[in-house]
Parts: sequence; C-alpha cells; structure tokens
Amino acid sequence: PVHACISTGLAGSLRPQWKVGELVVARAISANLKNRANTIGERQCAPQLVEAAQKFGAKPVGSFLTSDEAVSSAEAKRALGANSDVVEMESFDVIETAQKFAIPAVAIRVISDGADQNLPLDMNRVFVDGQVSTSRVLGQVARHPAAIPGLVRLGFHSKKAAETLATFLDSYVKDLATNPKWL
Repeated sequence: PVHACISTGLAGSLRPQWKVGELVVARAISANLKNRANTIGERQCAPQLVEAAQKFGAKPVGSFLTSDEAVSSAEAKRALGANSDVVEMESFDVIETAQKFAIPAVAIRVISDGADQNLPLDMNRVFVDGQVSTSRVLGQVARHPAAIPGLVRLGFHSKKAAETLATFLDSYVKDLATNPKWL
C-alpha cells in the first residue's frame, strides 16, 4: 500500500519573500495548464504532511502554481504572484492523482530562481517532453552568448537547491516512515 505521496523539485519564486535556496511546502496547488481545460480549482495538500515538512524546516506557503510553461521574466512572475507564491511544472497532476486514490499528498520545492530574476534563456525552447535538451540549450546559447553568466548562476543555484532538497528528504521521509502520527 502507498501511505503518502510527495511531489518535490525546484520552483521559481513569484513573490520577493521567497528567496533562492529556501525550502517551501504548499498548502494548496492551483494550475495554469493551457493544454487542459479541466484543471479548474485548487488541490489541497494533506495538512499533516505540511506540518511534518515544517518540522524539518520547510516554510509553508499558501499556493503553488503548476504551469505547463516556464515563467521566464520577472514581470510575468510578479503578475502571477498576485495569486500564488511559487511556480513549478508538476505538482497539480501529482496531487490530483494521489487524491483520486485517497493517498495523502504534499508538494515541497526549493526555490531555484527569484521573483526578481529573469531566466537567462527562454526555457520553453529547451524542454523536450518535460526534459531539458542539451542540444537545445547549446543552440540557445549559440544564439545568445550573453546568457552564459546567467545560465551558470542558474545552474549553481539549482545544484545547491537540489542538495538542500536531498538533505531535507532524508530526514523527512525517515520521520514519515517511523512516526505513524503523520499518516
């Protein structure tokens, strides 16, 4: 049996208070998925899993926004920040699917790019089937060589964020597995 579902990864901040490297846990997930008309509404994360994440340092936020497109500009991030705290690309579907099977679920992310930061490339042009394409990144860099310093910075921030997330998950998952009050 599955006792819990945890959606994790990196996210972009939509509000200035959520800084690069901060670990955040969603109370709710909303969606902006252009290819799906049936994503209206919010999905709530399991309150006990949110509480457990806070115990290990995750900061609770009101809402994650799942988008099927990368939000590349600081201007677009500020606009989306009116209704959500961070943007990511998977949690809505993960939480929705878990809930269909009555599995408690939570979304936890680490901020890899700040609300005031433009992404160095049009990230929507570098993804293929949800994965970063090295050849597409190289093509974008060849067309925009001035983006290299920003790309290096984003890579550094993403690596540090992933390390923070891995350390958190080691403790969090162990606690969930050994402490029945969370499940």
